[in-house]
Amino acid sequence: RETEVLVVGRVASAVWQALESETACRVRVISEERGLRARPGQQARSLLGFHLDAVGPRNLIDALGELGDAVFLDTRPLFGHLGWRPSRADRFRSDAGDWEAIEHDDLREFTRAADESRVPIVLGGHSLVSGGLLAAIDLAWSRWERAQDR
Repeated sequence: RETEVLVVGRVASAVWQALESETACRVRVISEERGLRARPGQQARSLLGFHLDAVGPRNLIDALGELGDAVFLDTRPLFGHLGWRPSRADRFRSDAGDWEAIEHDDLREFTRAADESRVPIVLGGHSLVSGGLLAAIDLAWSRWERAQDR
């Protein structure tokens, strides 16, 4: 109950509501750039992007670690804000934490900082902060119920 989870990205209100009502932890949500693809010709604007520009990847990651004991981060609004256009392979390598294989220099540095964070940071796209979190809630409750049956 003392654990705090930070969720950042295109988080829908229904997901936030499920996190608030279906988990035993405290939840902090930064929801930004909902409808990112619905705005052709406009650049994404991200609070995290502005912070990354100001302090660099390592300091951004350290700040996120101060806000939660675990972080779920939808990176695509950040990429849009920064004008990064990593390859599909590099996006998925970043999601997997495989920073050594990433060809995009800035993304490799960012992913390495996340991988070396003092708190677990899960990187991904919109599905991470939508269906992925809902599935994680269900899995956590299933495991808890099995433990109670023992």
